[in-house]
Amino acid sequence: MGREPHFSYNFVRLPRRNRLNKANGGRFFTPQDSSLMISVTLRQLQVFLAIAKTENVGTAAAQLFMSKSAVSQALSELESRLGVELFSRSRGRIFLTTEGRSLMPLADEMISRATDISEHFRGSSRSTPFRVGCTRTIGTF
Repeated sequence: MGREPHFSYNFVRLPRRNRLNKANGGRFFTPQDSSLMISVTLRQLQVFLAIAKTENVGTAAAQLFMSKSAVSQALSELESRLGVELFSRSRGRIFLTTEGRSLMPLADEMISRATDISEHFRGSSRSTPFRVGCTRTIGTF
């Protein structure tokens, strides 16, 4: 028997306990069910926006506290997941394509909303008192 190919994908928690998908005839969730997966990460959108605003991979990497190779890899993965070229590269320079320009306001809104969500829950005081109990008796147990 041949070896199964290794897939790398994100799981999405489906509402049904046994993780059946009605859309595909009740079969279990498979990597081909891409409509159920979010294929773009917030980090990839942050990388895209930083490169778009600075027009330089090195400067974007410094702003994001990442290496240039990590930024390039995140951008490459984003482009492959979307199936479009977001930047055109020419003579060591990088320029937004039409697809990149159309993604920019959407990416900016997504990052802004994610930041708002984070700040919303960071600002609320959700502390729970921690109580420790002990006996006054000294003994060995």
